[in-house]
Amino acid sequence: MDIGVHTPPLYGESLEDALAYLHGIGVDAIEPGVGGHPGDTHLPRDEYLDDEERQQELHDLLDEYEMRISALATHNNPLHPDEETAAEADTELREAIELAGQLDVGTITCFSGLPAGGPNDEVPNWVTAPWPGEHADASGSVRRPTSESARTSTRRTSTGRAST
Repeated sequence: MDIGVHTPPLYGESLEDALAYLHGIGVDAIEPGVGGHPGDTHLPRDEYLDDEERQQELHDLLDEYEMRISALATHNNPLHPDEETAAEADTELREAIELAGQLDVGTITCFSGLPAGGPNDEVPNWVTAPWPGEHADASGSVRRPTSESARTSTRRTSTGRAST
């Protein structure tokens, strides 16, 4: 079994220092960010895409620490209701896929994306968590029942169970 680490928590270290640390604690693989919310501190797409020399340097560094890349991460939203944001996310994903092919990495981790809930929405629909930040921003537009409306929409059945 391999143990892998998504490297953004180690962005305070250079890639080489992160690899040395991870190798020292028995990690076998890394999942560096190449765009989107994880960023690309350890593996900037634009520096490695279509650059065989840089890619070879990366492979040599990975070999030095007996490490491999298990996946490239680009967590973003290509379905975002803002066209510019969606286009940037789409480009990041497509370039991550190209780079993965060039680095012989068989896996990309990404977000599928969230579209708008309606034609005039500016934030993604289906808010389930406050991260990324735009989801927290969107939660202000979600109507939550007040305690009064919750009380009036719930009644007790003869068995004592609540029903709506």
